[in-house]
Amino acid sequence: MVKVREKDNGECVLKCKVDIKSCWHKECKILKVLMNETFLIENSSGYVRVAVPADLEFNNEETRRYSNFNLTADRLTLDAQAERDMLRWRLENGSNNNHRSRK
Repeated sequence: MVKVREKDNGECVLKCKVDIKSCWHKECKILKVLMNETFLIENSSGYVRVAVPADLEFNNEETRRYSNFNLTADRLTLDAQAERDMLRWRLENGSNNNHRSRK
């Protein structure tokens, strides 16, 4: 089971202590990998959210299962990849966005 990395020396943040149902630092289940290579995860209380791979701690089994993804990618890396993919698609499909009039 995956869990969200803790940022405060291994302790849950104050929000987790106030409402344990909102804690993501315990084991979570990966529901789906989305098209932008983010992970849809569910915590033990049934709450669902999206997380970037860099914010997650994967166990050995998950590391093998998702080895075709960049498990260290942060939001900036994923956004840059999406921009490159969109540009590549436009170039391959002849999308012309230069707004020049054709004669």
